[in-house]
Amino acid sequence: MCIVVVVLCALLLVVLCVLLLVALCVLLVVLCVLLLVVCVLLLVVLCVLLLFVLCVLLLAVLCVFLLVVLCVLLLVVLCVLLLVVLCVLLVVLCVLLLVVLCVLLLVVLCVLLVVLCVLLLVVLYVLLLVVLCVLLLVVLCVMLLVVLRVMLLVVLRVLLLVVLRVLLLVVLCVLLSSYVYLLYYVCIAVFTLDAGLLARSQYPEGPATGHLDTGFSWFPCA
Repeated sequence: MCIVVVVLCALLLVVLCVLLLVALCVLLVVLCVLLLVVCVLLLVVLCVLLLFVLCVLLLAVLCVFLLVVLCVLLLVVLCVLLLVVLCVLLVVLCVLLLVVLCVLLLVVLCVLLVVLCVLLLVVLYVLLLVVLCVLLLVVLCVMLLVVLRVMLLVVLRVLLLVVLRVLLLVVLCVLLSSYVYLLYYVCIAVFTLDAGLLARSQYPEGPATGHLDTGFSWFPCA
């Protein structure tokens, strides 16, 4: 009996599991269907939105095109009007220019004659200035050469004097140094001689310690 009960329980569990699996599969299928419906609805909404946007863009493009056409037409009309006005102005300006040119030609001829006269005078003046400048440059070059020569002679003389003085100073320094050394050695000799004489006067026969009297200092006898 226990085995039968266990088998029945196992069968019940299996049936319950199968039912749960079936329920889960049904739920999954329902969810998939719902997702598909939602996706389809989203696609439809997107398509509607795209169509609306396209319509709006088409309307905007048409409006812009109309505005551009109107602007072009206005520009063409304005250009035609401007051309007409310009043509009239050009005709008037041409007439005025002809008159002005005639007057200017007369004035220019007079001015050219005056300018030619002035240019001739200026050329003559410039030639005179050039000649004077050349003469001045020549004189300046000669003066510079003379001054440079004199300066070179003066500099050479000064350098010779400086060198001679330096040589004299060097010779005097050498002579003075040799004279000082001679005086130093003479003083040393005199002081040594005086010391020897004093010692000899005090000890005429020499000390009793076995030293030899040399007249300058006491040296031990060999």
